[in-house]
Amino acid sequence: KLYCEDMAECSAWIQFEPILTDMKAGESGSASFTRTGPSGTEEEVDIAFSPVIVKSFRALNSSNMASGVEQQDMLIYSLALAETKGGVTQSFQSIDEFVTREVNICIVVLSLLIFFSTILVIFIANRVTSSMTRPILHLLGLIKDINRMNLTEDDLAMLSEYKGSCREVDSVYQTMEMLYTVVRFANSTFFAGDLEKAYTILKDSLKLFIRLGNSKAIAVASNNLGNTMLTIYRTMTASGEEEMCGLSKKEVVAKGTAYFAHAIKLGEEAYDNFYNEQGWSEECLSFMQFLANRYFNRAMFLLTVKDDHQYPKEAEAMGFRDIQITSDMDLEIVDQCLEMGFKINRVERYDLMMSRIRGKLALIKLGYSPVELDIEEQ
Repeated sequence: KLYCEDMAECSAWIQFEPILTDMKAGESGSASFTRTGPSGTEEEVDIAFSPVIVKSFRALNSSNMASGVEQQDMLIYSLALAETKGGVTQSFQSIDEFVTREVNICIVVLSLLIFFSTILVIFIANRVTSSMTRPILHLLGLIKDINRMNLTEDDLAMLSEYKGSCREVDSVYQTMEMLYTVVRFANSTFFAGDLEKAYTILKDSLKLFIRLGNSKAIAVASNNLGNTMLTIYRTMTASGEEEMCGLSKKEVVAKGTAYFAHAIKLGEEAYDNFYNEQGWSEECLSFMQFLANRYFNRAMFLLTVKDDHQYPKEAEAMGFRDIQITSDMDLEIVDQCLEMGFKINRVERYDLMMSRIRGKLALIKLGYSPVELDIEEQ
């Protein structure tokens, strides 16, 4: 309660009066005050309040309706929520105890699972390796070279071309080649933001995928390299640097154009193969979405770098064409999913459309018209 015999000298009223004044004035905010609790002891209370305001219209001249009206805000009342500090912390104490108990249980269960899984893996590995002594010993030598960073081009070729054991072991050799690339890429994450490192790693990955003949991986690496060229170009433009990663702006533009062209070419081939084999299947539509993303990436690149492109008008025209192709493919994917009864992930779809809009907004900042980019329609 806040009532006192002498309100002017009551500390509780002195703390609460400014809050009441703000509420009557239609203000919003939060504060705290002290009151006497049911037990007779003083307790601190946190309060948050906000006004309920209704917009109304008042005639400028009640005798002449043609004079129009003006909008005015009318304070109806002020709504406040109050809770003692003890009440706020009490619920968190029970939650903390519950979470601690559940975490301890999970730790015990996971420890047991890891222990038994480790025992099982060791047993199976021992049985398998015992029947493959010679190729495994050879593989061990290659692993030692990897650990010492002494792996040669011949060793890399041997990983993918080695034949001398069962099919499973041969597959392990090919997998080790892929793993080596992944390990190198994982190490590079320690240098996040280093464009030169990223560019070097992607180039090396592309070379490995080309040697493996993995067209899907080649397309992905080429697309990523194209995006890297766009980032390098933007960085050079913002910093005013004439060269980055050993490349001039003209070279960055040329390489980026080539990378995107290769990625789209391989994507179109993969899409055609899926469509010929499966028709409008979910896998086919997934490939179509990947292809649409690559068209959009190339559009962003060409429209961003067109001033430094060897053929500015052609680059701009192709960029707008890629934007249109992307829009048509995005629409076709949704239509086919609805027609074939495939489930559409609305969250992923929303994120995709927002990424499209963010990209187009970036182009608008470069001076392109919203009408040219069809951003109002999206």
